[in-house]
Amino acid sequence: MKPSNKIHSWEITSESNYLNRRQFMRAAGLAAGAGLLASTLPRGALAELRELETVPGPYSTDEAPNSWEDITTYNNFYEFGTGKEDPYRNARDFKPRPWSVKVGGACSKPGIYNYEDIIGPHTLEDRVYRHRCVEAWSMVVPWVGFPLGDLLQRFEPTSDARYVRFKTLFDPERMPG
Repeated sequence: MKPSNKIHSWEITSESNYLNRRQFMRAAGLAAGAGLLASTLPRGALAELRELETVPGPYSTDEAPNSWEDITTYNNFYEFGTGKEDPYRNARDFKPRPWSVKVGGACSKPGIYNYEDIIGPHTLEDRVYRHRCVEAWSMVVPWVGFPLGDLLQRFEPTSDARYVRFKTLFDPERMPG
């Protein structure tokens, strides 16, 4: 009998991860959005980000965060290069505003939303996360953002909605890498 090449779902994702997937997506969305925002803002805007009105978030650690320099100069946002320091160097002159996001698919409120439209209705949360990478480094990072699920609900997903797809801007001139 020929062996099967089929990979079963339980071989990929543990049951506990599967059952907690919404919690994971919420945390991942918050982290991704805040991380991208922080990595692409010009230097003057970083101070603006730190002065936003926030409330304590439900997830955190009591560990002291890494230095602001470590946090903002060592990351993996490949839109700006594949080296850990590339995003910091290549995003220095990036202009994040005006910025808009196109929402489409199985939702009742598709459209193009500006940055302010997305952030405005939400209470921003302060969180501190500990990241451990398979490349043998770790970092304690403060984040400012809000749960992805809260944003998605604003677009009123229909009963046909099953997944969320994120597609980044392809603009090698503004985002080298």
